[in-house]
Amino acid sequence: MTGTTTRLYGRVAFLSAISGFTLFIALHFLERDLDPAWHMVSEYALGRHGWAMTSTFLLLSLSCVALAYSILPFVKARRGNIGLALLVCAAAGLALASMFPTDPISVPPSEASRSAGIHALSVMIGVPSLTTAALLISSSVAEQPIWSAKTLPVLGFAHLIWISLALTVTVVAIRMPDNGGFGPAVPVGWPNRLMFIAYFGWLGSMSWPLIRWQPEVSQ
Repeated sequence: MTGTTTRLYGRVAFLSAISGFTLFIALHFLERDLDPAWHMVSEYALGRHGWAMTSTFLLLSLSCVALAYSILPFVKARRGNIGLALLVCAAAGLALASMFPTDPISVPPSEASRSAGIHALSVMIGVPSLTTAALLISSSVAEQPIWSAKTLPVLGFAHLIWISLALTVTVVAIRMPDNGGFGPAVPVGWPNRLMFIAYFGWLGSMSWPLIRWQPEVSQ
């Protein structure tokens, strides 16, 4: 892969992450009726500005694919290759989530619609895949010269992803009522949003150094 190609896909990955983050933040002002303390991020796809959340999912997916392709020459260890495969799986899950929005509040699991079921599948594919991919890829490329000065943010965001996921699972396990269903008593909104911020942060910090990469400098 040439330096030009690496820079091109690195730029796509970075700009997609930045654009997705911008839409993600804008949704909190456009959809003020959704309390961020307990409403999940995916619920923004159901509102008047659902296109913005759909676009956010698609931009995250595009960023994952572009990053996987751009860092291919830098990944040498086996764990890094596994991480790349998982990153592509995460992109597929995010793309699927954009096409099948769901409402976790009004649709109980026993009466889940086809869209809700597919969305749930996309979450089961995308979330663990991206969480694991970030950890494996970050540790694999940490010693590469291109990321050596950026190791702290790259690893920091990678760890923030699994920490926010763990917080989400913990809140659900502790606060979810016996009869199920999300609500004000289950404050999963903040850790869920923290996880998305970590997604954008990791993709951005991984792709930013690629924009100015020169083969003769890095070798």
